[in-house]
Amino acid sequence: VLFDQKLRLNATAFYMDYTDLQIVRFGPVPSSPFGTFLTTTIGSAKITGVELEFDMQVSEQFSISGNYAYLDTEVNDLVINGADLSGKTLRQAPEHSFNISADYYVPIANDMGGLDFNLQYSFTDEQRFDYLSDDTISEAMKLLSAQIAWTSSDGGYGLALWGKNLTDYSYVNHTYIIGPGVIGTWGAPRTFGITGTVKF
Repeated sequence: VLFDQKLRLNATAFYMDYTDLQIVRFGPVPSSPFGTFLTTTIGSAKITGVELEFDMQVSEQFSISGNYAYLDTEVNDLVINGADLSGKTLRQAPEHSFNISADYYVPIANDMGGLDFNLQYSFTDEQRFDYLSDDTISEAMKLLSAQIAWTSSDGGYGLALWGKNLTDYSYVNHTYIIGPGVIGTWGAPRTFGITGTVKF
């Protein structure tokens, strides 16, 4: 905690060395044009990483928070369908990812609760979804979202107007190997909604 308890920083560094790591992946089945979820054992896998978090109270009403993660992964002694895939990265393990969020709170007069304005940006680096083909490596995701939320003074009621992927960024959020090719699923486009909450 720094600057008169207005800034909090957390940092973590780690190293993991796995032996006989079991993973679940969606892959092709011999003599079938489709695929299924398969459990595969990796001879060994090494993971080195760093995680950073911060939370800063700029003023009584305005705050900023965020996090950053770095991953360096490698699999060894991995053989699938006779192919030695050692040296590849773990699936769904992006090298860089971060998120930053800004909140501004405005109290409403006459004890009517308050409004919270939130803006959030997240980045996820390219990542692998299967070991058999580098075509399953997706591009980076860059998403901007916002929300305006009202909460009653007793916290029992709330109403939020939100928007996700405001820039309408096109990205693939998952890929699969089915038959002879790779199939990807698109992430959600620009989306708006209203959410109401009641606590009993």
